[in-house]
Amino acid sequence: MANIGYIQVVRHCNQYCRFCSNPETEYMLDVETAKKQIDDFAKRGYFGIILTGGEPSLSPHVPEITRYAIQKGLHVRMITNGSKIAEMPIARSFAEAGLHHYHVSIHSSRAQVENFLTGVKNSFEKALLALENLSTLAKDFPIAVNINTVINSYNADHLDETARFFSEKFPVISHFVWNNLDPSMGRAETNRDTAPRFRDFELSLSKAMRYLDQQGKTFRVERVPLCFMTEFAHCSTETRKIVKGEERIVHFLDEKGTVRQTDFKHLKSEACQSCSLDDICAGAFDLGDWYDPEELSPVFVPKEPIVQRILTEEAASTAPERAPHPFSEKPPEKRHWVRLTRVCNDHCSFCLDTPAWNGTAIPWNAVVSDLEKGRALSIKRLVLSGGEPTIHPDFIKIVAQSREMGYEHIQTVTNGRRMCYPDFMKGAVEAGLKEITFSLHGHTPEIHDRLTGSPGSFVQGLVALRRALKIPGLIVSVDVVINKQNIRHLREILDFFINEGVREFDLLQVIPFGSAWENKEELFYDVKAELPHLHRALEVLKRGDVVLWTNRLLPQYLEGYEDLIQPPSKLHDEASGRGVLFDKFLHYGIKPDCWGRCPHCFLQNLCADIAKINEEKKLKAHPLPECLRENAEALEIFEKAGAQELAHSSSPDFKMKEYVEFYIQRRYFAKGKSCQECRFNSSCAGAPIQYIRKRGFPKPTPEMRVKPSEALTV
Repeated sequence: MANIGYIQVVRHCNQYCRFCSNPETEYMLDVETAKKQIDDFAKRGYFGIILTGGEPSLSPHVPEITRYAIQKGLHVRMITNGSKIAEMPIARSFAEAGLHHYHVSIHSSRAQVENFLTGVKNSFEKALLALENLSTLAKDFPIAVNINTVINSYNADHLDETARFFSEKFPVISHFVWNNLDPSMGRAETNRDTAPRFRDFELSLSKAMRYLDQQGKTFRVERVPLCFMTEFAHCSTETRKIVKGEERIVHFLDEKGTVRQTDFKHLKSEACQSCSLDDICAGAFDLGDWYDPEELSPVFVPKEPIVQRILTEEAASTAPERAPHPFSEKPPEKRHWVRLTRVCNDHCSFCLDTPAWNGTAIPWNAVVSDLEKGRALSIKRLVLSGGEPTIHPDFIKIVAQSREMGYEHIQTVTNGRRMCYPDFMKGAVEAGLKEITFSLHGHTPEIHDRLTGSPGSFVQGLVALRRALKIPGLIVSVDVVINKQNIRHLREILDFFINEGVREFDLLQVIPFGSAWENKEELFYDVKAELPHLHRALEVLKRGDVVLWTNRLLPQYLEGYEDLIQPPSKLHDEASGRGVLFDKFLHYGIKPDCWGRCPHCFLQNLCADIAKINEEKKLKAHPLPECLRENAEALEIFEKAGAQELAHSSSPDFKMKEYVEFYIQRRYFAKGKSCQECRFNSSCAGAPIQYIRKRGFPKPTPEMRVKPSEALTV
């Protein structure tokens, strides 16, 4: 559930809309109260908040409230008439604080109608200026703009005209919201001339929705019964909340106080009882007082496809079609990695590669020699890496050479800065580049550029990403290094790039090597304490159209997401990447320079076992846990695992590969949270990782659980 809370920051407004339902008062929310409300939303696991009013941009506290909410891991939006955003200094101050999502309230594309409805002569011109300012800021910030329109009798006949006007004039607008007028309170109750009938807007709303759907833009409709929007029933705000079981909390600044809404159904007529969509339709707001029950009529369309579409978030799949990932249904082919540079045009604070840098590009002959090694092994999948591979002066030539040598799938991992130049990307793809993985570590310039140490790198990377997503057949993914600076924004980062059209992500846990250890205070964090933010991000998988990979996260942090535990075989790559250090450690007991950083490293148990085999000259297999000793699948895995003991040798014949394979098969075990309740916990190593990846962390049987009377002695 993506619950979003509402916070009223002011009750007054600089417009006088004829249909406003919020009586004006002098109340303004203070920062301390706002922080308490934000803390409550964060504790409830809300996705984000919407700042509303009155006109919230009139509050001087908007930037401070925004910054605090973002610190708490909440997405922040604001519903505004745009009048203050029409002033660029104010608009920029909001964007710099992290407020990047705006619902701009505009009710007509006709200036005369808009000015009449708002009661302000130049409101239409100011709204246009606000949208122009947001379009300008979108060049530097990940600005998202929605248009909020109140359906009323004065715009009922041209909703489609309004949608088309703003969609074409301002490409930054990606989403539209129509709220049918609430005639029961505020000025709307007095100005009954503004209240429409459903039939008044049925045609223009239908045309507007079809137009936006064709344009690949999303939309929502509130307070409109499904019999008037059957074709787009999945876009009804109330229907979506009913199906997903969401709630809405609003902190008002008047006598209503805090309102928690869990029931989104309104009144219905007798005809609704025979409608196939009755139980997912909200009905009609204010039925019988203003809206006529006779306007409602049953429809007889299947409900299940609507429910399924909502639950799988298919309505969000209007991004450009992506080529299917080649490894979605089978294990990835063996890849040959070729380093092209020992230099980078970024200065990432977490980079583990900096010890290998010398400021040079690998010579052409050495690159070709490395390419030949991969082909000699019949490997057909190639990854070009660095440093930053694209700054190699012969990058495009290397791609072409690789294709000529027989590599069928050529991929590169890049920060995207050079790829932002159209001719360079075009040349690389034409030469044979099939896949680009962009390393993007935030959804804002503030987060990403701080981590990369390169102002402007976010904008360049984003431009390149957007260009790549438009190339037919090109596979595009995003790498994110998880660290202290972005862990609380990880879900927001994923959502941002999903909205751009990305459907595959690799999440890499920061590790204590290279620059990362030099910047340990700003990068390393308590993973256990931040698990709610990590798991909130992983819930994006519920969409059903996103692929996630994880790297270097300890298995216990992926309980509930065990299939995301990285394949154990990747430990071979990690060990070979630190070849000399680990060989000396394994053969002669010389501990690597990183010894002591183990609590921050996913290799901690692998290294501990190297120390153990050096000391004891042998390493024994872990036994199966009590909870799996009668499990046929676990027993089969255990029996196929090979030798029960590994003897140490300083001979060159004793290879690191042999040790790592023994570790994977016999020592790579992990425990879940419920193990703490087991009477065998202190003497048990956990379950084999191969079993956990398939079946999840096992749980102790009732007989194995510690009884309260034994708790002090176990």
